[in-house]
Parts: sequence; structure tokens; C-alpha cells
Amino acid sequence: MLNKKSFLLILLASFIAIAAQAASQQWVHLRVDSTKPGHDPEKVKINVPVALMESVLPMVQDEKIENGKIRLNDHDLDVRQLRKIWATLKDQGDTEYMSVETNDSNIHVKKQGKFLLVTTEDKEHSKNQVDIQIPTAVVDAMFSGNDDELNLLGAVQALRDSGVKDIISVKSDDATVHVWIDENNSEAK
Repeated sequence: MLNKKSFLLILLASFIAIAAQAASQQWVHLRVDSTKPGHDPEKVKINVPVALMESVLPMVQDEKIENGKIRLNDHDLDVRQLRKIWATLKDQGDTEYMSVETNDSNIHVKKQGKFLLVTTEDKEHSKNQVDIQIPTAVVDAMFSGNDDELNLLGAVQALRDSGVKDIISVKSDDATVHVWIDENNSEAK
């Protein structure tokens, strides 16, 4: 017969297993609808289980990618400097870092709550819009690599755990792009 302590441990292990299974059933979706004038409409639909991304990233071995981390040796892009910039920006709290407003368009980059937000709006073509919502935990995880490494696996895991659904939305006169994460194994959104 199980004693109370054993029963609680089994119950706790069951909850952890259920939570892990639920998290592993998330999917990242990419949908592109293109309607260029003079061309047949095109649709691209990609549905990738997060668990597959987490399994494959550590196996990718390339001169710049190893164990789910990408090494940037480009002299124009120093990850250590980007990491310092991100830490400084994050410490500033909620604020708009960049705002460019012209007669044609508006671009805004800001940190708001637990998100890094990028939005653009084309004033001439009101259909042209970009909305990117990245949880700050994802950026933190990406910069958690050593020296000149970006931790891609950590970023995917942070995205999985973030609870965020919509990540990227791009709308233009001739195409729409949508990237989101959810528990559906098809792009039912």
C-alpha cells in the first residue's frame, strides 16, 4: 500500500509529465499568402512541432552552428556587444527606443511589459503593416550563449514557455505573412 509521501511524489511526477507533454505538443506555424498581380496566388504553410525543433537543433553541426548555438564571427556583428546593448535596454524599463515618422510610414521599436515590439505602418498603403512581438525572455535566452554565441535552442525553449501565440504578422498589398505558436498540429488560425 502506498504511503502518503509516495502518493504525493507519484502525483507530482504525474503533473510534471502532463505539463511536459502539453508543452511538447506546441507547434510553430508559418503561413505566407502571396497574391502578386499577374501571378497565380501562392500559399506556403509550414507547421513544425516545437519538440522537433528542440530535438534537431542540438544535432545540427556546422562550422557556425553547434549544439543549438550559432557562432557569429562576423566583424560587423559582435554578439558580446549586442548582449551588452540588450542588457542596457532591458534595464531601462518600458520605453520607446526608436520612432521614425515620415510622410510615408511610421516605425516604432519599444519594450513594453515583457515584450520587445516592432511595428511599421505604411501611410500610403494602409494594408502594409509589420507587427513583431518577441517576449523579452526569448531575447534573454538567445543571448545566454557564451562569448560570440547565440543560443537558438534556448530561444526556442523560452518561446515555448512564454505563452505567446502571435509572433510575427506582415501585411502588404500583395502578401501576408503570419508566424504563431499554438497547440494545433495544423494551421487552423
